[in-house]
This record gives sequence, structure tokens and C-alpha cells, in this order.
Amino acid sequence: MSGNISEDQVKSTVYIALSNPVANPVANPGSNPGMIPPQVRADLEAAGLTLVTVASGTELLERFDADGPSCTVLDILLPPSGGLDILAKLRARRAGAPVLMVGDTPGTRVAVEAMRMGARDVLETPLDPHLLQTRVLELVQEDRGTVIAEKACADRRHRIDTLSRRESQVLDHVLRGLSNKEIARVLEVSPKAIECYRAGMMRKLGQRSSIVMAGWVSRCPSCMAVPLSFENNLQKKIMTKSNQI
Repeated sequence: MSGNISEDQVKSTVYIALSNPVANPVANPGSNPGMIPPQVRADLEAAGLTLVTVASGTELLERFDADGPSCTVLDILLPPSGGLDILAKLRARRAGAPVLMVGDTPGTRVAVEAMRMGARDVLETPLDPHLLQTRVLELVQEDRGTVIAEKACADRRHRIDTLSRRESQVLDHVLRGLSNKEIARVLEVSPKAIECYRAGMMRKLGQRSSIVMAGWVSRCPSCMAVPLSFENNLQKKIMTKSNQI
């Protein structure tokens, strides 16, 4: 797995889910039902986005990719169960996936409920094409950054999982700022052995500097997690060794 994931490597999708694509003001009233206004579509596609148009919640859920960055334009009246129900199901697939709810005078109660359920915005029809395009681009860009960070964190986690038990212990102690001699005392091995474990650890993590490596790991909070029992055991060993000196 690559440790460097760029925005160019992450495909972004805009899902257009309208209950009546022909009559809906977002749709193209011409011969291509279900299409958003041609200029908006052209601008979004020029920005590198893939547009997927669906006419039901069932189709949306079938085609929705929870692993990639996206923005969903979701009609409050989308059949068969309504936009709020589909919103809940999308959130169950990926809680952070941004959704723009749209509707004909949705009302305060519905709008508040949609926002409470995780919608990023509620837009009333007829929609302003410029506003729609701006919000979609903003949310896709934001979600793209989130997905890239999640993929990078998964890559770090994968690399850390390849470490041996001893290499993992050395990593934990290095992140706490212990020197090779201090780690050797805690693990009750020779400093030379620690040097070997540390070299293997750095090679598997793809790092050359301990300082850079610490920053690389710290960018993923889950990679920094250490069981409390292990932490307590470490402190006991350090105190025991200190008392023996």
C-alpha cells in the first residue's frame, strides 16, 4: 500500500437523486430527463467529478460507493420511502458522507429534522444553479480531504500491523521519547538488540528519521492508542529499574 495518497488518486462522485427529474427545477427540462442543467453538469465534470443520476432511493443505495468521496443531492420526497429515510440509510453506510437535501418548501420541521440527522444543508426549490454548484464543489472538496486522510491512516495502521511484537514495543517506547538504553532496560534486552528491532521497525514503516516517524504516526490518532494495562506495566518497570540503580 502506498503511504502517499493524492487527490488525483481519489475518484469523487456526485449523486443526483430526484423524485421527479423532469419536473424538478434542478433537472434539465429538455430531452434528457434526470440530468441537472447542462452548464452545471459541464462545470462539475470539468472539475473531475463523476455524476450519477438516480430516480429512487433503492437505486441510490445500490449505486452509492461508501469508500469514495462524494456529495449526494437528495430530494426530500424521493421514493419509495422519502428522503429522510434514505438519508438515515446513507449515514449508516458512511456517517461523514455529505448530503444536500432539496425540496419544494420543505418546512422548518422537516429542515430541522434533516439537519439533525446529518444533512449538510437544506435547499429550497426552485434551486439557484450557481448555489447548487458552489455547495456541491465545497462539500466534495471537504469530503475528498476526509477520505484521503482516512486512507492514509489505514495505510499507517496496515504498516504498523506488520511489525513484530518486539518492534511494536520499541515503537511504543520511541513515541514516548525513551532512548535505546532506556528501552533496553524496560524490555530487559541489550541495546544492540534494540538497535536491530528499531532498524526493522523503521524499514517496515518506510521512515528514516525517528522525529519524522513520530509525526507520521501522530497524524493518525488510532495509531497512537496504547492499552492502559501496557502503559501501567511500562511505568512499573521503569520505577523498578530506577530503584535498582
